[in-house]
Amino acid sequence: MALTDLPSVSCACSFEEQDERLRLGAKFFAAAVLCGTALRLFAAIFGDVGVYADGASRIELAIGWADKPSWQGLSGVWPPLHWYFLGVLIDTWNHPIVLAKAITLALSVATILVFRNAVRHSFANVIGGLAALLLAVSWSHIWLTSSYWVEIPYLFFVILGVGQTQKALSSRSASRGQLAGLCFALAILLRHEGFIVMPVVVLWYALRTRDWRRTLLLAWIPVLIAACCVIEPLFKGHSFFEYFDAVAQMKVAENLVQGLSVKDCLRQWCLMLGTSPTAFVLAPGIVALYRYHVQARQDLFAWLFALHFLFYMTLTIFFGWRPQMRYLLLFSVNILPYASLWWMDAAQRFTTRYVLTALLSLTLVVQAAGWWIGRNNMLAYGWLPVQVITSSQRELDDWIAFLKRQGMSGLRIVSIAPAALDQRWSVVHSALANDVHISPAGLDEVHAYVDRELLAGVLPPQVAQADIVLVDPRMSFYPKLMEAILRLNPETTTDLIHPDIKVLLVSERARSVAGQIARHG
Repeated sequence: MALTDLPSVSCACSFEEQDERLRLGAKFFAAAVLCGTALRLFAAIFGDVGVYADGASRIELAIGWADKPSWQGLSGVWPPLHWYFLGVLIDTWNHPIVLAKAITLALSVATILVFRNAVRHSFANVIGGLAALLLAVSWSHIWLTSSYWVEIPYLFFVILGVGQTQKALSSRSASRGQLAGLCFALAILLRHEGFIVMPVVVLWYALRTRDWRRTLLLAWIPVLIAACCVIEPLFKGHSFFEYFDAVAQMKVAENLVQGLSVKDCLRQWCLMLGTSPTAFVLAPGIVALYRYHVQARQDLFAWLFALHFLFYMTLTIFFGWRPQMRYLLLFSVNILPYASLWWMDAAQRFTTRYVLTALLSLTLVVQAAGWWIGRNNMLAYGWLPVQVITSSQRELDDWIAFLKRQGMSGLRIVSIAPAALDQRWSVVHSALANDVHISPAGLDEVHAYVDRELLAGVLPPQVAQADIVLVDPRMSFYPKLMEAILRLNPETTTDLIHPDIKVLLVSERARSVAGQIARHG
């Protein structure tokens, strides 16, 4: 039985019922496009680029690459393809934040379109429309539009690849198979998860076609790219697996800084998935997946859901990996077709309009509440699907702007960023907000969970050579940091920009202008 033959979307119904389902699917899709575009446009315009390293720092990396273009290979802890692309655009039109948000906005909306097409190929048209609507109102996916998060293009290419793989299977088209392979190759060049998605898709396709020639047409491009990424580090005296070891060490250190155990990480799984996509989507999706498990064995979305769940859960249990909303989105998006199946089953038993309206309203309310409490720390307008700028970040932006106006950019300023859950401000954000490039301006950011010697009070070179150090005094390592800096320079003085930002005036030069830079009015 094909998924389009499931009871909730049965084709064995009257022409009137089929016509009604087509109209309902079209309404869902129209709502998905209109609401999804409006919400993402709002996030792009009003959402803050964020204080977390991955979004803002990728824009900064693209700015640096545009300033001094160089070939950095295809692989790395952060694969560089996305900042090559943004860097080329910045070199043409120097408005990096606008360009970054325009890219994510376009690909975020496009993901809704390709998701609907991919889902309705295996499910009914009405399920494709409803699944697209659930993605359109996903707070996690909307929020990612506000910065340069790589998850947006990655998810776009994976879903586009899934759709093309399904069409290659049904149409026996060689060109569609190669297009699908190209999509998965681009996914590999954006995120390391592409390395596990690609072989699973190829295996699924091989089992369905039983034709090695067609399978080879789909597989050769992503396999070639994957091989290049694995071999490339060898020419630099390194190993591809060093990247994974580096990431694993960072995650262990991050958990150490925050005092997180495996139990805490598992609790975050529940809290984050309960916030977005919410239990009203995830639980029905799992129930439908179990109910139709025989048919789901042949569905690529079901395979990818199981793959991502097992992969991320293994990382959590055995390596202490702490989940993040954007990572969980990559696997939870695959359950949306099954959640839509359950929702339509429930709607058939009762009045369609009231059931779907109630479920959708509950999903939106829970996401808004979770976002307000968790993501935005109960700040004003924190229930919206955006990152709300913190008061400490606003103060730091103004402080860096003052330094820029006073021509004090020659001072070496280093900020010490805590782990992501505790981070409320970032000097990278301030540099972007003030059109200041990090390195030439003497700005730098050290992450406590990367430079772990900070936890023991050992100063990395950047901190030891700084004129000014910015640190959050609430952090557990702050007392040892102060002891180490005072040993280095007993004349160090301190002041506050904000209760969350302490200024350590280390050098004599910094102290000589302390009256101007510590409190500029």
